[in-house]
Amino acid sequence: EGNQMAESEEFEKPRFDGCRFANPSSFVGWTGVPGIIDCFKWKFIEDDFSRIPSDEVLNETLPICTPNFHKASQLSLTWLGHATVVVRMCGVTFITDPVWAKKASPISVMPGYRRYRPPPAAYEDLPELDFGLISHCHYDHLDATSVRTLCSMFPRMLWFVPLGLGRWMIKDGVPAGNVHEMNWGDHRTFDFNGTSCEIWCVPAQHWSQRTLFDRYK
Repeated sequence: EGNQMAESEEFEKPRFDGCRFANPSSFVGWTGVPGIIDCFKWKFIEDDFSRIPSDEVLNETLPICTPNFHKASQLSLTWLGHATVVVRMCGVTFITDPVWAKKASPISVMPGYRRYRPPPAAYEDLPELDFGLISHCHYDHLDATSVRTLCSMFPRMLWFVPLGLGRWMIKDGVPAGNVHEMNWGDHRTFDFNGTSCEIWCVPAQHWSQRTLFDRYK
């Protein structure tokens, strides 16, 4: 199925002008990136945080259950909140979009979405990680502190990131040899603990941005 995707004439790569990326023309359903007015409406008009249950209610309906990775099956998926998931299969363990931050924002004093449930596992609870997958650079999916912490805990851990994000990872302290950038349709094969893993990068209708000036970069 993956080879058919990569070889299809309908499959397009993102456009790149040397500075910024753009979605291919085949993304006919793409409505574009929300503007400042849209974000203002979401934050101050449409968001109704009163609908979030109290801590007492959440403790009953969504309790924090710390996973025991040492007793987990060799085929398991453990959700740690939002897009952070620890996957174990065939003797290989990896994590997706690791974020332990309390708020998705560049700095704590800036506006951003806060957690209303803490992560169910601390860094120290994690099993040995072979690699990490980063989907994109938004703060609720890419947290610098989390990346640095995991790198210090698992120095051999590899990172598979979207095209253009490798420089950020290296600047943040990830060894260059551990970072692998991938474009849509790219696939890489690696051996982890005697198990061969094929990793694919597939498209998504979204955008990238971490500051006021790096949208689409």
